[in-house]
Amino acid sequence: ARDLDATQKILAHTGLNSYFSICISGSCTNEGKPHPEGLQRIAEHFACERDSMIMVGDFDSDMLGAQAFGIKAIRVVWHEAV
Repeated sequence: ARDLDATQKILAHTGLNSYFSICISGSCTNEGKPHPEGLQRIAEHFACERDSMIMVGDFDSDMLGAQAFGIKAIRVVWHEAV
């Protein structure tokens, strides 16, 4: 959901930018999450089938978007629950 400029800055700062050939952010789509537009664009970019995709996300919108697009999803938690 983050805008493209901020996303690219974070990827560059962490040194992760060289691992991505495409970056679809919240400012790159007409519809925000959980709409599956971003996932559709990624699938088209890589010319891959849905059964070869997995969404890794940390919000309900990630899981709902994966469900709407018909792909598997893994929910991650970045901090301990209290």
